[in-house]
Amino acid sequence: MTAHTNRKFLSMDEVQRLLDAIPDHKNTVRDQCMLLVCFIHGLRVSELSNLRLQDLDLLSNKLYVNRLKNGFSVQHPIQPREQSALVSWLSKRPQYLEADSDFLFLSRQGGGFLVNKYIV
Repeated sequence: MTAHTNRKFLSMDEVQRLLDAIPDHKNTVRDQCMLLVCFIHGLRVSELSNLRLQDLDLLSNKLYVNRLKNGFSVQHPIQPREQSALVSWLSKRPQYLEADSDFLFLSRQGGGFLVNKYIV
């Protein structure tokens, strides 16, 4: 990479270091899953926080994303590592407040994330 090249994305190694740096607490599985989904699909914070359970299809390994910048809805293939993280998160999700919410990722207080620019 030259000095004039400005990368605008993280390498998988950098993402792995971020995943490893997430402290071990009750939200670790959720936080790791969110980071992985965000990285793999290049999601904006608002796109990640607006994901609903019905946007996830583990049977066909697809994630449906409504892209906010251009308004298009697109489907993305779910990667094996991501599927494992999603299955782990979905097994813990019922323990959260308002687990009956249709948001895929729940905040610590229950329900979806209200402030889109702050995830954790």
